[in-house]
Amino acid sequence: MRQKNAACNGRTSLSPCPKNVLDNSNSGTVANNPVISQIFNSPETFNQQWQFNLNATTGFYTIGNGVSGGNALFLSYPAATTPNMLKTFDQASMQLGGQALNFIVDCTGSNTAFILDAVFETALTSWAQESSTITPVTYEGFDGRPEQVWTFLD
Repeated sequence: MRQKNAACNGRTSLSPCPKNVLDNSNSGTVANNPVISQIFNSPETFNQQWQFNLNATTGFYTIGNGVSGGNALFLSYPAATTPNMLKTFDQASMQLGGQALNFIVDCTGSNTAFILDAVFETALTSWAQESSTITPVTYEGFDGRPEQVWTFLD
């Protein structure tokens, strides 16, 4: 079993690269809203805050968004209504509780980790584009590349 990052306690922001953070785009409060990477908001906003919820039985996490207080909308993917259908290159999106993905948090340092789907071990990946302020976030085959390392900011 991979280890939990101690920075997961409470609400946190996640950064895939120095300028960007994981973002529930447009502060969406509905299922299938895309999750992207974009410039950190100042002042800080709830759509860029994430709550890691540990299931003590499985040891996996669901990741809720701050817009819903961390317990109504969760990091997932668009076809989450069809169980076990996560495909490589699926866009990360928000889904209701029953469609939340279970995640493994694989620590790579004191405040960094890979975030992997617990079933297929596909990695949450930011497609950082040179000079772009907004980039897509998808699930990709895990290979440990820099775009798959997330930094816990809070």
